[in-house]
Amino acid sequence: MEVTAAIARELRTNGPINIQFVLHENELFIIEANPRASRTVPIIQKATGVNVVAAATRVALGERLRDMPYGTGLTPAPPYVVVKIPVFSFSKMRGVETMLGPEMKSTGEVLGIDTTFAGALRKGFVAAGIRLPSEGGRILVSISDEEKQAAVAVLRRYAELGHRLIATPGTADVIEAAGIACERTNKIADGSPHVLDVLAARNVDLVINDAKGPREISDDYKIRRAAVEASIACLSSLDTARALVEALNGTPGPPQSLQEYRAASRRPSFSAGTAARSPS
Repeated sequence: MEVTAAIARELRTNGPINIQFVLHENELFIIEANPRASRTVPIIQKATGVNVVAAATRVALGERLRDMPYGTGLTPAPPYVVVKIPVFSFSKMRGVETMLGPEMKSTGEVLGIDTTFAGALRKGFVAAGIRLPSEGGRILVSISDEEKQAAVAVLRRYAELGHRLIATPGTADVIEAAGIACERTNKIADGSPHVLDVLAARNVDLVINDAKGPREISDDYKIRRAAVEASIACLSSLDTARALVEALNGTPGPPQSLQEYRAASRRPSFSAGTAARSPS
């Protein structure tokens, strides 16, 4: 909060400001600070019930936040969790690499809301069109050498939830050495039946593949494209795989409307009709 306020004052921002932070090894980094509204604003409005656009308009007209019903400072923590899940259209764009980088590749986003983080994640994944593996589902994994050891704990959790792992040789070696059962499948160069045959037959419910190889040359690129074209969810980040297993391990609460969630927080809100009111 203090850093955000300091940046806003330094930039002389009078209205919305979109700041992206990264916390790495207890050191705070700022990716960007945009003195403008963004797609984040309507998401915040939905999550909190506070009409940020109305408040910003009144500020631009000369009013002060402390004189409005909302007041200043952070709002109290609500009794629910909201997560934003990106939506991608890789299946509609042939040959496009699905590995994510700094450039924008999402074509939309959805919200997941629940009383727990795991429940909100689960709802968000479902809303984004990701078919979650049910208990006993088959998960194909091919992990980069740099992440193999870090992946063991994550893959163990999938196995503990009753999911069956299928792995390419290098990944299988690490998994089995950690005492986790898995099936093996050949690399493409080793001949059929290989990993692409498994995907073409739709014999798996989820793919976890984070390796970064040259486009259209590496097995990893071909695995990710084959998964997309077979309509199988493909996770290209170990962090996402870690979040998904937490979602699978949680039980979402009963369906509620956005208004019901917001009513539980008992927060003051702005009405759209006050957006253009001039200061008296």
